[in-house]
Amino acid sequence: MITRKVWELVDLPTNKTIIGSKCFYNIKHDEKNKPKKYKASIIVRWNRVQLDVKSAYLYGKLNEKVYLKHPPGFIVKDAESKVHLLHKALYGLHQSGRSCNCELDHILKNLKFDKLLLSNCLYKNKDVILVIYVDGIIVFGKTLNEINKTIALVKSKLDLTELGPEKYLLGVNFEMNKDLFMHQKTYIEKLMIKFKELPKSNVNLPNKLGSKLPEKIEEKDIVENELMSKFPYRSLTSCLSFLADRTRPDISFSVNLMSQFSNGYTFKYWKIVIDIMNYVFKTKDYKINRSNVKNSNLTCYTDANWGCNLTNRHSTSGYLIKFGDVIFTWRSSKQKCIALSSMESEFVALC
Repeated sequence: MITRKVWELVDLPTNKTIIGSKCFYNIKHDEKNKPKKYKASIIVRWNRVQLDVKSAYLYGKLNEKVYLKHPPGFIVKDAESKVHLLHKALYGLHQSGRSCNCELDHILKNLKFDKLLLSNCLYKNKDVILVIYVDGIIVFGKTLNEINKTIALVKSKLDLTELGPEKYLLGVNFEMNKDLFMHQKTYIEKLMIKFKELPKSNVNLPNKLGSKLPEKIEEKDIVENELMSKFPYRSLTSCLSFLADRTRPDISFSVNLMSQFSNGYTFKYWKIVIDIMNYVFKTKDYKINRSNVKNSNLTCYTDANWGCNLTNRHSTSGYLIKFGDVIFTWRSSKQKCIALSSMESEFVALC
């Protein structure tokens, strides 16, 4: 950078915007995967702002005629016999979500944003990237000036609330200090309040080592007592699945396994789910580091057992994919086919 005269030190001129920077470290490997070059780069750090579209569904236009009764307590003098003809979408209509998204897509395209073909939630123009999810928008830009111009442009068409840099989105916490961390401590603390009377257990792992489930659940064993009714099995597993899919790969296998018994479970199965929930409560501070990219290698780990389900002989697959040292996707799932050997089970896991 010095040789090529990339920069020089100057005083910041009046009315000029300064953008952020960050150091990026990478390791180049040879054909034998041995380090051959250590590289350090200085990169421009993009700014970002989170936006919320107020009453987003009310922007969606209806193509059908929908008639609505007066809401309770809503009185129009001398019009008690009339009904409401809807022109815009309301929460509760099956087409409301699509109508809202179509209108938002139309607005952004008129503002010269292009939608990425491989990801319908991403829009971009020359200087800015928008990430859309229902009524939430995150704006990425090289400078705050570009972001503010974009916000003003979108505000001319939509009623927006500016929330600043994203800290909490879709049940996930974002912490940006030196590195970017993702976790769900806020969501877990909500679960701790919701399930505050949950039976307590001191567990250090999602599943106990060596624990085995019965080969077959007998009809007579499916009995729900008062305590089990208070904390429904499906409610517990759905909350755990929300965590496992977003920030908790450590519980992915256990939650996937126990979710398979939602239509028929015993007290023993219910108690295992309770243990997983208590483990989550105990480890609520666990975080995923999204900035630990020491190299640009894409690495996939996969594994499978063979015929672990003794009732139907289905195997279970699991995979984890990393970019550098950052985990960005994972999954544990029951295989759809029945593998005839451990080799076949491993091969199916790779697919």
